[in-house]
Amino acid sequence: MNETILTNMEKQVFLETLDADPEWAFEVLNRLLKRKEKAETFREWLGINELARAIQDLAEAQQRTEEQVQALTQRVDMLASRVDALAEAQQRTEEQVQALTQRIDVLAEAQQKTEQQVNVLTHQVSAISEVFGPTWEVEARESVAFLLPKSGVRLLTPLESQEENEWDGVAEAEWEGRAVHVRMEAKVSAGAGRIISFANRVSSLATKTGAEIIPIFCGIRLYSGAREEAQKQKIVLVGLREIRNEIPLTIFTFFPLISFDQTFLS
Repeated sequence: MNETILTNMEKQVFLETLDADPEWAFEVLNRLLKRKEKAETFREWLGINELARAIQDLAEAQQRTEEQVQALTQRVDMLASRVDALAEAQQRTEEQVQALTQRIDVLAEAQQKTEQQVNVLTHQVSAISEVFGPTWEVEARESVAFLLPKSGVRLLTPLESQEENEWDGVAEAEWEGRAVHVRMEAKVSAGAGRIISFANRVSSLATKTGAEIIPIFCGIRLYSGAREEAQKQKIVLVGLREIRNEIPLTIFTFFPLISFDQTFLS
């Protein structure tokens, strides 16, 4: 709006006119008052709008805060669920460990009882061997002395024990026109391991003495594989079957091992 600038003369005329026409003067005053009210109302409207904008900003900030709080609440709930799951898993693990510990304790007790039973059985077997062993050695020696002639072996000396060398039977004999030695061992029980040990012992003796030896192993209880191992090691195996049925023995002999140097020098 273009502003109108009155001269002093025009202002004077305006004032004189107001004095001359009271009604017009009142109308001018009324318009001025309305104009003032409009200006104040506009200023108030401006303040309300600013307040409204501030409130709107606060509302938006509050909404963002609530969204952040909601997201944090969801994360806290998720973490709480994971903590609960971990706590349950930990409890299950502890229960499993406790169960395993109890089982280990039970197994340990059972193992201890088994060891005690084995110790008792070992003592019992040792006691039986002390009583029964010498009797079996005598019976085995007598049975072998009876079976050897039936098997083509002629004893030149009695079959007797040799305690200093831990042989249960020692004799000189003749077999197929050759002078041979007899070495016998008698055990209550025999497995493949004892057969192998006996074969190694006889082989060492044959090499040391240079004698041909008939190896005889006697056993009351022969474990599985004992006869097969005796056949493999060329050991004359005598069990209760041979003794009771007076079965002639299949004779094997151990020859002394001759080294390459001995063969070359001879």
